[in-house]
Amino acid sequence: MLHTSCRALNLGSKFHGRRLDPSRADMALARRWLNECEWEHNGLCKTSLGIQILHTNMKRPLELRVVDVQSMCLTTIPLGGRYLALSYRWSSSNTNFKTTNSNIDDLKAMGSLMRYYYDLPTTLQDAIDCTLELGERYVWIDALCIIRDCKADFVKYVRQMHRIYNNAIITLVAASLAKSGDTQADGLPGYRSQDGCFMQHTAHIQDLDLCTVYAQLGQTIVTNIWSQ
Repeated sequence: MLHTSCRALNLGSKFHGRRLDPSRADMALARRWLNECEWEHNGLCKTSLGIQILHTNMKRPLELRVVDVQSMCLTTIPLGGRYLALSYRWSSSNTNFKTTNSNIDDLKAMGSLMRYYYDLPTTLQDAIDCTLELGERYVWIDALCIIRDCKADFVKYVRQMHRIYNNAIITLVAASLAKSGDTQADGLPGYRSQDGCFMQHTAHIQDLDLCTVYAQLGQTIVTNIWSQ
């Protein structure tokens, strides 16, 4: 049932359906969801600073390199800084843009990622823009935040991958419906367009506004190419 029918039934509008904008995601709504999660769940959803939450010791990752989406460069996140993390399926191609020993110093310079922006796969572009629209400053993207041809740097981050994702305030999951297996190129599903995503159908039946719903999140992810 759509939230537009709630008032007639004396129901609250929260957690009922809404009509989706086929052109792009509602990022203002996403920001409200994030604020509600952080302020109304009494710390249940928060992680950081080595606090024990849900019986798990969420220690902060050490010397975490992140993308600063405001300054458009790579930097080490400040102590206690908030960040998002991106999860996606790597392409089998070795030609996609990544951080290496030859460009790491350049990528640390303010504004450097603006020059490389259109060289980035679409999913990485979306993650940067989405972070900015959510009002956050930092996002962790492994292709950019790990020096791919430096074994010491690679091992350093792989060994604390669980900490990186545990401490992210949000994990952006590029669970594309495409069958190619290259979720780097597909973009974040539904972020810029609903094309290729679940099609929403609505109907007005017996004075109620009704809509079709997405499959449960767990089912969607388990059956998606992203999890394989």
